[in-house]
Amino acid sequence: LVLATVIVGAIWVAAVESVRGSLPWQAVTTRAKTSLKDQQQLVGAMCVADTEEGCLKLGGGCSWFSYTGDCPNCEKWVSQDGGDVTGCRNWDPFDYCEHQILRSAAEASKKDRGDPDLADVLQHYHIAKGGISKEYAKKMFCNVWCDAMEGSGCFGQPKAYNSL
Repeated sequence: LVLATVIVGAIWVAAVESVRGSLPWQAVTTRAKTSLKDQQQLVGAMCVADTEEGCLKLGGGCSWFSYTGDCPNCEKWVSQDGGDVTGCRNWDPFDYCEHQILRSAAEASKKDRGDPDLADVLQHYHIAKGGISKEYAKKMFCNVWCDAMEGSGCFGQPKAYNSL
């Protein structure tokens, strides 16, 4: 009886191995991985709007990234017209301030990340996230935060309007 059970079990395992990926629980795992990537691409494609109001109405992770202008260093160090770092996007605000703005400005200017000129540059870049309109959106601007602990650095991060 034990030998028959082992043989039947081995046949069942062999049958399962031959159809790997086609079992319901395996297909769900595969679909979940694929659909997450597809969903991220879909959200990116959905974040298409010409105005802040239009962008925020889209929801689904879309945010409005803007540049206030009148900043010669911004145009030298980050972007000539701001078009490649502004608009309706599905970007993460923390990554935006740190990587797209501060890192670009620091590399182009060759300045230390704690330099006040870089802080001035960052503060010209703004983010509106969530809400059904401009009035209900969470408003932020990029800023530089420097850790006071010795050996720590400075980082670009979003800061809410009128925060303490």
